Amino acid sequence: MNKTATIVGILFTLLFLVQHLQAQTYDYQAFPRLDVTYEHMEGDLTISPQGEIRGEVSYDIRFNVEKSDSIELHAVRMLVEDVLIDERTMDFEIHNDTLIVYLDDTFARSQAANLRVVYSTTPVFGVLRTYRGTTFSSQHPRTTRHWLPVADYPSTMLSYDLTVRHPAGKSFVMSGSLVSNEVASVDTEITRYRSATKRPVTSLFFALSDFESTSRVMNFRNFRLHVELPNVVEFNPDDLINLADETIRRMEDLTGKSYPYGNLHLVAVHDLVWEHRTFGAGTILIDANGDIDQQIRFGVMGQWAGVQLREMQWSDADALQLYHGYFGNQLGLESLQRDTLLAWNSLYKQLSADNIDRYRYHLNDNQQINRFLTASKENVFGDTQYPSTWQDFTRQVYRVTGRLLTSRPEFSEPVTEEETTYVYDVLIDLNETQNEARIQFSTDGPPVEELVSLQITQYTFNDLSSSELTFTGGSDEVVVNLQSGLENIELQVQNRSDIELDVEKPFMYWIYQLQNSESESQRLKAAIGLRQYADNPDLQLAILDMIRNETSSEVKAQILETLRMVTAGASGTSQLFLERVGEDQPQSVRLTAIRALGAYSGNERVIRTLQSIIRSADQDELKVTAIHSLADVTETDQFVSIVESLIVQETVLMQVPVLLNAIADKGAAEKAVQLSDTFLSSEFPYDVRVGALNVILDNDESQEGWSNRLDELFTDGDPRIRYRAVAGLRFLNERDRSQLAESRLIEEYDQRVASALRRYQNQ
Repeated sequence: MNKTATIVGILFTLLFLVQHLQAQTYDYQAFPRLDVTYEHMEGDLTISPQGEIRGEVSYDIRFNVEKSDSIELHAVRMLVEDVLIDERTMDFEIHNDTLIVYLDDTFARSQAANLRVVYSTTPVFGVLRTYRGTTFSSQHPRTTRHWLPVADYPSTMLSYDLTVRHPAGKSFVMSGSLVSNEVASVDTEITRYRSATKRPVTSLFFALSDFESTSRVMNFRNFRLHVELPNVVEFNPDDLINLADETIRRMEDLTGKSYPYGNLHLVAVHDLVWEHRTFGAGTILIDANGDIDQQIRFGVMGQWAGVQLREMQWSDADALQLYHGYFGNQLGLESLQRDTLLAWNSLYKQLSADNIDRYRYHLNDNQQINRFLTASKENVFGDTQYPSTWQDFTRQVYRVTGRLLTSRPEFSEPVTEEETTYVYDVLIDLNETQNEARIQFSTDGPPVEELVSLQITQYTFNDLSSSELTFTGGSDEVVVNLQSGLENIELQVQNRSDIELDVEKPFMYWIYQLQNSESESQRLKAAIGLRQYADNPDLQLAILDMIRNETSSEVKAQILETLRMVTAGASGTSQLFLERVGEDQPQSVRLTAIRALGAYSGNERVIRTLQSIIRSADQDELKVTAIHSLADVTETDQFVSIVESLIVQETVLMQVPVLLNAIADKGAAEKAVQLSDTFLSSEFPYDVRVGALNVILDNDESQEGWSNRLDELFTDGDPRIRYRAVAGLRFLNERDRSQLAESRLIEEYDQRVASALRRYQNQ
């Protein structure tokens, strides 16, 4: 090949890449060309255990214009085998993820026809899969086109009748009414769903998993709750279904618009895989680990503001968000802050529960808009056939109220005043010859400028007396007369909670307070106060005696923490803590005892005990604390050997990232990276995978390592992993980093991941 041809080839390739990147958008087209109307869909789909979808779907269509020469459907990364119009095979091509069907005849406006497409695909976007094997479709924009060839716009609405073949033993759930379910073979079940009511294709939903389903009919509606198994969350299915029914009835009263479907599916899974919009047409996707009641309310609200009244574009969703905020305030919806992964407001967060809070606060400060929404809502929800823009919404409000909302909501961060805490050191200086005490107050932080009232209580052998004293400013001193036979002095701030007193007083006063005070908080203070005397030879025996008689688990834990500071890993004292790590002890006591064992370096019994806790403890916090203590009491080689035996055990799976981090912290970073690489596979839970990936990001800066790793990470099915993997680009040289970012942008359909890639594209 000559030089000129090479240059031309390079220019052609670059032109193709630029055109593709420019065409890669993440929102719907505002006013798409629709030469046909889709009225009804029938079809057969087959979903394999590996996630491949094979289908044959037919659409009853009606032409909107005269003399159409082609029909366009979205078909992302699909292999289309055949296309027929009225049973006649048509020529077609796929260009820029669009299936273009060339018509061999002229169709008149309003003429009906049947369009049939035979296809197969393995979606890399739009269908999410968890490590448990649960599969469900996304409700984010431009996602339906990844599993169904269709005109994927919010304006496309159709009824349907779909038969789905799927792996036996799995439950298939879909928007619509369940018609039938039968076992076809050892490997295959057939489930059929249909909907006589037209639904937006952008709100179609399906899920495939091990579900336990509960069905109830209430107010002529069929409610079905599907819970992913195994499930460790306790709830009452009847209560959740009753809540959904009650919320529907309240929404019907608020909007004057009936719920349009005869069914509602509540689908509870244990990982939403970064899905922000959790409702579709007659479906609500629920995070089983979150606030289920609030999610049901939010999802029911979305059946009106999101499905019936729906956006033409997600970037123009202020009208829906205002109504979501309005309904949220009316229904008492609490905050549903879930996703802290992103600091920036991505397109996908536009119709998420945590973004709706901004509109709720906005409406609280703008009562006039509240009145406009109240006055116009029945008019707005009376006509929801077509998607709505901000301009459509404002015209509807104007027709009813005569007021034009010209500007979109503007937000400012809520002003929150942080409460100042005033911390004072308090020294009680006794003068027994004068029978008085000087109480000195001082602070290194902000001082209290007004008088602070304290109650001082003096305890004698058989009596007590209380009086009041005051102090103010950065330093102050008060002299008080002492009772004879004094055993203890207690100070208590009156009528305010923003002042902390760090009291220093005689050893025996603390002992008396710990032994005799009826107040748990005062005994707690005494247990902590005794740490001032950690070098006192009498302290260990004294607190050992008191811990046996203490009834409060929190006070016991603080006594044990004081004992930990006193013993400091001294030979022969480990038994004091080994006796208190068992399941018969309160968790706070166990935590303190486990932490204390970290001081007994090389003690084999301690090492065995900590390993046992890591394997079998019933609380994650106990396991994590035991890992840190185990790292403290072992040499690096021994610790690595122990970790290698632990990470293969199922009971320790969720603590794997902590173990790997601990290896790195002990100086074996290369080993930590090597072990972490084995936990990047999709067979592990996301928390384990991203934890292992973070260990690698913190400890491997080699270009070779990341060059070998990134290709697989960037094709991972979990967008959260792809997003986090982008940080690995910084370890490549400038040329490789830019080229890899550009090549991935061609294939990346998730706007969040693509935005992260663009930050590296030109670095």
